[in-house]
Amino acid sequence: MPSREPSTLLSERQRGGVAIAAAAGLAVVAMAGLLSRRRRERAVPARPRAAEPDSLRPARQLERAAATLAACVFADSAIEHYRGMFHNRAMYTPLVSAAAVLGASLHGAASRTGEDHAGRDTAMVLAGATGLVGTAFHAWNIGQRAGGLSWQNLFYAAPLGAPAALTIAGALGLAAERLRGADPSDPPRVE
Repeated sequence: MPSREPSTLLSERQRGGVAIAAAAGLAVVAMAGLLSRRRRERAVPARPRAAEPDSLRPARQLERAAATLAACVFADSAIEHYRGMFHNRAMYTPLVSAAAVLGASLHGAASRTGEDHAGRDTAMVLAGATGLVGTAFHAWNIGQRAGGLSWQNLFYAAPLGAPAALTIAGALGLAAERLRGADPSDPPRVE
């Protein structure tokens, strides 16, 4: 059997998808490393730290929730858009946006200051907007298919939940930033 050169085995677009899938894997490994490091830190007696604001712990928990959801959206979008061969150039947008939320959320979860950060805010707002536009586009895609809005198309067309999850990840990150920047004398609440 004649051997083919490696460059002919995968198309240019497929190689890009493989690179994105590899990046998704690295992001999951990095997140797992961060979580395992935190467990090791708990096992070793900790040095006394300066008092942290009361709103910092819940804010960091929300940041970790946003990071987890962003990692899931990143992995799901990478796999599904790779399956779609990145037919539309806009299919790269949720990958970039989810990676930005993941990075910003991990940065926020690792931060021990009680101050909000403009860069993290920007990443979260852009992710929310990307998710809303993606949800509208996926809904339009479902409406364009034969049969229109039907159970068949809801299950087998572009999923509505994936871009909506990106919006939720952005909202969780924004909530964490608002909680982080809150007045310590005012108890945190959701309005």
